[in-house]
Amino acid sequence: MLEDPDSANATTSAVEDDATAGPRLELLVFVLLGERYALAVDQVGGVEERRPVTPLPGTPAGVLGVINRQGDVVPVLDLAELLYGEAGAPERGYLAVGEAAGGPVALLVSDVDAVVAVDPKTIEPPLPTLEPARARLVRGQIRVDEHWVTVLDLEGIVAAIVGRVQAIRG
Repeated sequence: MLEDPDSANATTSAVEDDATAGPRLELLVFVLLGERYALAVDQVGGVEERRPVTPLPGTPAGVLGVINRQGDVVPVLDLAELLYGEAGAPERGYLAVGEAAGGPVALLVSDVDAVVAVDPKTIEPPLPTLEPARARLVRGQIRVDEHWVTVLDLEGIVAAIVGRVQAIRG
């Protein structure tokens, strides 16, 4: 598991310094195919270096397989395939383990950038030009430093995979 106590303290300090600015939302910002994405930290159960995944036969595109994480069988999703229709990095990357309502799910990402605290009111809705299938995976976007970051909807991602599984089963 990747942990940097200094960066965790820096994030906590930033949140405390901005306490008068109103409620803050912490986001885990990561990189996927050169673009920045984020998940709310309260939905993330950890970040790990990519490791071998056990493939499952008959699963839809976007499902790489499963891993055993602390005794739990956790599905691993290829986020690049879900968002862009193309496979992510085959041998490298990180697993951002999300805590969805139905249980943990690991998302393959290229790199982990930072944890940032933002004002949730500054998250803009998804662009109206976003295709509907992709829009269901997105909560919105926000400017962080000099970059636009797409904030993902973990439950939307899980629902998209469930829909693909149901389509296969017919």
